[in-house]
Amino acid sequence: MRCTPIKTAIWVRRSWSGSGRALIHRVLKPLEIEGHRPPEPSTKLQADDAHAAEVTSAVYSPALGKVVALGYVRVEYAEPGTEMVGGELRAGVRIPR
Repeated sequence: MRCTPIKTAIWVRRSWSGSGRALIHRVLKPLEIEGHRPPEPSTKLQADDAHAAEVTSAVYSPALGKVVALGYVRVEYAEPGTEMVGGELRAGVRIPR
């Protein structure tokens, strides 16, 4: 689908709040996941029984002894140290060092 100037203007207008600032719902954050097996991309994580994040990529880090990942995290759960679960996975937003 080609995006015409009028379609772009409609999309931009719908994306902006009344204050003139875009609404941001998710941010890309580094995650730490317990265990040695990286989860599949698109794995959903929950916090407080609500959808909190979605893993985009993950890999085991021998230096840290755990899995590190990147994921889109809802802004209300994006603070470093926030704990999340996804099935048997336990994950958290990585604390900067």
